[in-house]
Amino acid sequence: AGAAVWFGLKLKPQARIRRSWALPGGILAVWLIIGGLNYHYSNSWSPFFNVLPYSISVNTPNIEQSTANLETKKHFDLPPVIRIGINAVKRLPKLFEAHEIPDNLNYYFIRENFLPLQICFGPWVVLPLATAGAALILFTGRWKKRDGLLLGIISLLMLPICANYPMGRYRLILYPYLSILAVYPVWWMLRQKSKNFGKKPVLALIVIAGCVGLNLLFSPKPYLRGSDFVAWAIAMEAGGKRVSETSLQTFEAGLVQSEFSEQAALVNLMVRLIPAKQLDRAENILAHAFEAGQIEPALLWYYQGLVKLLQGNYNAAAIALGRSDPAKLGPMAPKRSFFEGEAHRQRGDKAKAIECYQRALTENPPPNFKIMIEETLKKL
Repeated sequence: AGAAVWFGLKLKPQARIRRSWALPGGILAVWLIIGGLNYHYSNSWSPFFNVLPYSISVNTPNIEQSTANLETKKHFDLPPVIRIGINAVKRLPKLFEAHEIPDNLNYYFIRENFLPLQICFGPWVVLPLATAGAALILFTGRWKKRDGLLLGIISLLMLPICANYPMGRYRLILYPYLSILAVYPVWWMLRQKSKNFGKKPVLALIVIAGCVGLNLLFSPKPYLRGSDFVAWAIAMEAGGKRVSETSLQTFEAGLVQSEFSEQAALVNLMVRLIPAKQLDRAENILAHAFEAGQIEPALLWYYQGLVKLLQGNYNAAAIALGRSDPAKLGPMAPKRSFFEGEAHRQRGDKAKAIECYQRALTENPPPNFKIMIEETLKKL
């Protein structure tokens, strides 16, 4: 709608904004009003939510590669604000890549079940044409006039968006302006009235073809993160639905997509496969995860121990659970110690089992689980 209005105004020179300050003045007024409200509610004098702490965490090491571009150690020794700025500049091209950057509520999953989305072209049309429109504004000198306002707005928003990884939901704010830029090449061709009119459309078409070609060449194929599969699989089971083979396959696909680095996918698989006694399947997944070496080993050894325990291989279970570092398991530590005790009890090592149960009681187990541990100890 915004693109159509802008297109109409451009084709009718008499429909000009009489006061050149009206639009920027309105933007400034909205900026101040929203900034004041934000200061009142979040103590941040800005029209944007204060994301600096989050931006610092995203632009530091030891963060998932899917959410941050890791650079050299020397780069991370820079002050946070400078580091954020450098990473933001490096991410700028991603805003113009003609593919949809996913979110947890993912376009690629939803569109298969929603007919209107299957009809939409998405960014594959808007972004190449918008890039062509920006190029025409720059190289024809129109950026010095009010046409440059579009580029100014986009430029102001680009760096803040790229301070974090530019996900699809962040880029949404640019689409109204990118849509206007997308119709700019057509308007530019239609407004030519000189004797060289025939050359102008040819030039515009060359620019469009060049921008589309470069965009398709340098834009990666649509990609999904492992966490997108996890969110979609959990959504399949929401609303009282049971675990299904489809949801399990979706979790597995997320794990494979992440090259066995998506810990949430592995945990969700284990807590479904092990109680369902799909032990061979769970063991195969764990073997690949061990080989990849991307997920916390303590977690892998913990689930490996549970699989061996249910398979009746108590010696292997005790060894696997013993290799799982409780300090790396957090609230799962009491369960690790308890199941290690179960493995030793089944082996007939009563003293070792009691030691493990007592250790589990010192690791702050939940109240119900604590009662179960105490009952088990009384029976020994």
